[in-house]
Amino acid sequence: AYAGVATVSPVSASSGQVNDKESNITAPSVNVGAEGSAVIGVFGISRLVTMEPPDAMVEREERSCIPTAPYFLSIEIADQAWAPTGPTGSQVATASGPSPNIGQLVVLNPTS
Repeated sequence: AYAGVATVSPVSASSGQVNDKESNITAPSVNVGAEGSAVIGVFGISRLVTMEPPDAMVEREERSCIPTAPYFLSIEIADQAWAPTGPTGSQVATASGPSPNIGQLVVLNPTS
């Protein structure tokens, strides 16, 4: 949960992409339109791994499914609170091993 987020139209922009079998989990750049917005990064990979958030972001959560699950998945959630306006540039989380993955950025509007 994020405090200070607009209750009407909380999401101002988002981006995402699927990446090939690699350790870098790239989320493409997204435009931050309002001062005080938060950028949330969600990085998922189809493997049981540990992950490091992008340099510009703070890790909020890292989880993996149980090793006996029929499919493997690890996820990293990180954010950059109070991001400056303009493009974020691609954000890259790093996994401890390669596998197909997806990176997503979401911009949350601040309350007015």
